[in-house]
Formats: sequence, C-alpha cells, structure tokens
Amino acid sequence: MTETLRWILIALAVIVLLGIWLQGRRASAATSPSRARRVEPRTVEDGELEAASPEADAFEHPAPRENAPRAAPWRAPADEAPPARRGGRRGERIEPTLTPDEPSDGPEASAKAERPDGPARAAPTLSLSDTPAPRRIERRKIIALRLAATSERFGGEALRVALESEALVHGKYQVFHRLDADGSSIFSVASMVEPGTFELDEMARTDYAGITLFAQLPGPVEGAEAVDLLVSCARNLQESLGGSLQDERGIELTDHRVERLRAEVVEFEQALARNPQER
Repeated sequence: MTETLRWILIALAVIVLLGIWLQGRRASAATSPSRARRVEPRTVEDGELEAASPEADAFEHPAPRENAPRAAPWRAPADEAPPARRGGRRGERIEPTLTPDEPSDGPEASAKAERPDGPARAAPTLSLSDTPAPRRIERRKIIALRLAATSERFGGEALRVALESEALVHGKYQVFHRLDADGSSIFSVASMVEPGTFELDEMARTDYAGITLFAQLPGPVEGAEAVDLLVSCARNLQESLGGSLQDERGIELTDHRVERLRAEVVEFEQALARNPQER
C-alpha cells in the first residue's frame, strides 16, 4: 500500500510540473518578438490607395484654421503626358523612364542644357583676309637723350649760349637744330617741358628744367654717325650746364648704353636695306 501511494504522489507531481511548464511556455510565446506575427509587405495594386490612420494624418497635416483660404488642388497641365511606365503587370515595380525632353546626367547633358535652342552655329574659321599681315619694318626710328637739371634749373641765357656754342641754330618748330651741309637737320634740341619750344625773346627771363636731344633716322648722315654727333653734343652741354645725362627712359647714359644705341641703329638700317620698299 505504501508503495502504491508513493507512485501516485510521483505521478501527481509530474502532472503538476508539466502544467507549470506548459503555462510558462504559453506566457513566453505571447511576449516573445520572434513569435509575433510577421506582417508581409503588400504590393499596391493599380488604382488602389491606402488610407492613412487619423492620428498620422492629424500629425503630418494639422487641421486648417477656420475661415483660412484653401489651396486649390494641383492638376497637371493638359499638354503634359503621364510619365512612361515600364512593365504592365500588377505588383511589378515601376521604373522611372527618361523622356526625350528631360536632360540626362553627365557633362554632355550639362553642355546641351547650357546651349540655347536654335540651329547650331558653325565654328568660326580663319579666312585669308583675317590672317594677320606680316610685320612691317619701321620706316622711322627716333633716338633721344635727356639732359635734366638737378639742383637748380638751367638759366635761359646760359642755355642759349651753350646751344649756340655747339653750332645749334634756332629754326623750324622753334627749336634748335644741328644742320647738315644741305640744310637738313641731323638732330634737334627742344625743351624737356611741353610744348618744348624756345622763345628767343623770352629765353633770358626763363628757367628750364631740362632739354631733350633727338635724331630721326634715316637722316642726312649714317645712323652711327648721327648717334656719335648726338652723344658728343649732349656730353658737351652737360659739361657747360651740369645736370644729369640720361637715355630716353630716364636712366643714366653709360658707355654700354651708347654702344647698344649704335647696335640698334645698325640693325634698323640693315632691315631697311633688305626691304627697300619700306622706305
């Protein structure tokens, strides 16, 4: 009897434990996310619209105020065609398509969008008439030197005496000239201040900031000789009057610069000799 009671108690204990285990299993299944029902995405059928929940609609689009103006619903223009669709089966994904009027991405599309509508313009071409003419040889060359007063201006009377001592005569354009045997001017001397003229009646009462000596080539003598005569006269006037002897750029005249002037004159005359029609 004792043995039978023992097995009955063991069976009851097993049943109780099994019931507790099943109860716990059901509670665990109700709260576990892995046991939750999966919601499969649904493909929207053509023409089907899904209604949004009232709460979401109220959050995204608050109710308009009373008496507030209402915007008219947008409607596509009549001349606009609906976008093209790829595929016609239900539930199939619709891919956007590019119409002929829509520019594509990329450098070619950007260039096309920047071009104005209308017929394409031909690229400009260079005709024979547009070809730049060959460089012409200079027909005249001016050599110029400057004698600028430094501390004090040149007195007009002293300047006139110094110019006449260098065989310079007052003449055409109211400036002084060194004349050749035929009466043509080898080089000239003018005032450094505009208009550059010398009024003989006023020179004694006028002070001058400086003078400019210049020769125009080709002249009555060879270019190298004209340079030598010009430089020699300028240096003699500097000894008589003082001042700073400079080239046409206002830089002190040196022996190197004088040699360069001679070389420039020789090149000029050689170019004229090769092109006599340029005279």
